[in-house]
Amino acid sequence: MTRRLTGPATKLTVSTVLLGLISLALMAQGCGRSETYGEAVTETSITAVADILQNVDGYAGKTVRVEGKIATECPSGCWFELKEEGAIIYVDMAPGGFAIPQYVGKKAVVQGTVVVDGRRARIHAEGVEIH
Repeated sequence: MTRRLTGPATKLTVSTVLLGLISLALMAQGCGRSETYGEAVTETSITAVADILQNVDGYAGKTVRVEGKIATECPSGCWFELKEEGAIIYVDMAPGGFAIPQYVGKKAVVQGTVVVDGRRARIHAEGVEIH
């Protein structure tokens, strides 16, 4: 004899299972999520920070994409220093009109223009992704 499950208890069980599945899907979607500040990062070619620092004049005025970890950050989030394999470059977000929350130690992807002040290079960020 086959017994059919119907009634309020079954609806509650189905609802609980569906709610659980939806919750798991949302949690999985949140893993590996990135946050974007300023404009979207569209540059696909990655430039090494060390290359910029070794050829300051060659990169002056060029739009680049750099990646690394945030080494230090302004308390108000308007600039940070990006470290990649020992090389550190200053990233300024004030010209782009945005700031980021405190993310020291997090991976950052930056798209911006290389600006040279004397012999020192920095990046005026257009967009930042935090991973």
